[in-house]
Amino acid sequence: MINESINRVLNSGIEAQNSLNEALFYLEQSKDLGVMDLTGGKMLVSMAKFGSIDKANEHIDDFCRKTRKFAKELFSIRVPKNFRIEIDGFLRFTDIVLDQMISDGIVQKKIVDSLNVAKQLKPKIDELVETLKKYREGK
Repeated sequence: MINESINRVLNSGIEAQNSLNEALFYLEQSKDLGVMDLTGGKMLVSMAKFGSIDKANEHIDDFCRKTRKFAKELFSIRVPKNFRIEIDGFLRFTDIVLDQMISDGIVQKKIVDSLNVAKQLKPKIDELVETLKKYREGK
């Protein structure tokens, strides 16, 4: 019974961990594409950047759902509300179509802010998962 509970908690933690790792991948990709866009990228770079942002947001949403499940199982983990990259349609339009340095900079700051949140959350999730693994193994 105890092992079953530990396994359930551990599995939900690993699922959250995996979603966060995916989000980190796409946030890094978005950041790199954002730098390219700032240094003279064209419409295709902007479109690729927003594709990465959309993927990152999908994984961030998935991470938040899985973290809530993980928290419900064991802990109360607070995910900052500013984690998601919120970009309205107008900013997206100006960044892709008008390709202005100002809109590129605003989007890049939002990407970097979300990346920093993800990097702060990662060691916390990793530590919780490792603690559960050790507890399950009786160490």
